Amino acid sequence: MSRLLWERTIISGAVMAAGTLWMFHRELTASASLEYARTVALSTMVIFQAFQAGNARTTSRSLLRISPFANRFLFLATAGAVTLHVAALYVPATRFALRVEPLRLETWVMIVAVASSILVAVEAHKAIRRRWPLGENVGASTQRA
Repeated sequence: MSRLLWERTIISGAVMAAGTLWMFHRELTASASLEYARTVALSTMVIFQAFQAGNARTTSRSLLRISPFANRFLFLATAGAVTLHVAALYVPATRFALRVEPLRLETWVMIVAVASSILVAVEAHKAIRRRWPLGENVGASTQRA
C-alpha cells in the first residue's frame, strides 16, 4: 500500500472506531439494554462502511464530483447490503438468530449523522493531499472505480 492509502486507512479506521464506540457508550449509558447498544454499534459500522464504499472510489477526487450512480454495481451492492442489514433487524426470525433488536427512528437519525462523519474526514484528507501532495507516483490509484 502507498503512504496515501496507509494514511487514509488510519484516518478512516480511527473515525469509524471512535464513532462506533461513542454510539455504543451513548446507548448503554442512556439505560438502553446491552443488546440494543450492541445493535446500535453494529448498525453504525454498517452505515460507516456504506459511506466508506463511496469514499474509496477515488483517492483524490472529491466524492461530490462523482455521481453515486457512476459505478452502478457498487451502488446496488451497497444499497442491498444496507437493506439486508435493516431487514435483519426487523424480521423476528433473524432478530432472534442474530440477537439484535429493532432500532427507533431517532437512533437511526443519530447513526446516519455519526457515520456521515467519515465523509467529512475523508474529504478533508483528500483536500489536504490535493494541496500538499506526497510526491509519490500515485497516478494509477487516483483513477475512478
